[in-house]
Amino acid sequence: FTDLSIKKFRLPNDILYRNACRVLRGRMANYDVVDSSKLKKADVLNFEDVKKVFAVVFEELGLQDWQVEKSKNISNNGVKTAIKMRCVYVDPKIRKTPLELKKTVVHELTHVLRSYNGELSGFKALGKPNLSWYLDVEEGLAMYNEEQMGYLKDSDLRERAGTVFAIHIGKTLSFRELYTVLLGNFSKQGAFKIAYLVKRGLGDTSLPGIYVKPVVYFRGFRKLRKKLQDDVSLYSKLYAGKISFSQVSWVEEGLIKEAKIVPTKKIFDSAFKKAGV
Repeated sequence: FTDLSIKKFRLPNDILYRNACRVLRGRMANYDVVDSSKLKKADVLNFEDVKKVFAVVFEELGLQDWQVEKSKNISNNGVKTAIKMRCVYVDPKIRKTPLELKKTVVHELTHVLRSYNGELSGFKALGKPNLSWYLDVEEGLAMYNEEQMGYLKDSDLRERAGTVFAIHIGKTLSFRELYTVLLGNFSKQGAFKIAYLVKRGLGDTSLPGIYVKPVVYFRGFRKLRKKLQDDVSLYSKLYAGKISFSQVSWVEEGLIKEAKIVPTKKIFDSAFKKAGV
C-alpha cells in the first residue's frame, strides 16, 4: 500500500519538507493568513444556512443546475463535492462559523468550476476527476483561493504543513509513534487528525506505512503561488478544466476552450453579502 501510494502521489522533497517545518515554527510572514487568535466569537451556522449560502453562490456564478443535499456518509462537519451528481453533499449536523463556511464555499467552488468548464470544452475527461497528475493543481488552486479571498487561517496552513511533516517522518513509524511526535506541535485532536489523514488505508496501523495523498495540498499551494507570481494569466487558464500545469499549453494553443466562468473575489464578496454572511 505504501509503495503504491508513493508511486502515485510522490513523497515531499527536501525543499517542501523544510518549508513545512518553517510554517510549523510559526514563520508565516510570506503567507496571507488570518490570525486565529484575533478572531472574535461568531454565530454558528447549521445545514440550512450552508444550503442557502451555496445556493446564492451558485446563482451568482450561473450554476443553476447545482444543488446541496444532506448525506450521512460525509465525515463529521464535512462537505464534499460530487461532480457527476452536480451536488455538494453536507453533513446534516454541520456547524461552521461564517468564516469557516466562506472558506469551504471558495474551496469547493474551485472544484465545481474546473469541472463545469471542463465539460464545456468538448472533452468529457476534462470535467471529471482523473489520475493523480492533476491533483496538485486541483487542491493547490483551491487552497490558493482560500488565501486570496482572505479566508485561510494560520491554523489551516499549519495543518496542511503538518501533513507534509507527518508524511516525511511517518513512513517508518506506527500510528501511535507518529501521533506522539505530532503532539510536539499540535493538540491531541490536531495530532490525531493529521496522523489519521496520513495513515488511512493501512490494514494494521501498529506497523510502519504511509498514505501520501495529503501532500498535494501544501505542495500544490506553493507551486501555484510561485507560478502565478511569474505569470498571473495562468490563473484563468487553469479553470479550463481539470488540467495540470503541463496542459496549460493546450489552452494557449486553442486545443481546449478558455474557461467560461472564472471566479473573482468581487463575485464571492457579492454573493456572501447577498447571503448575509
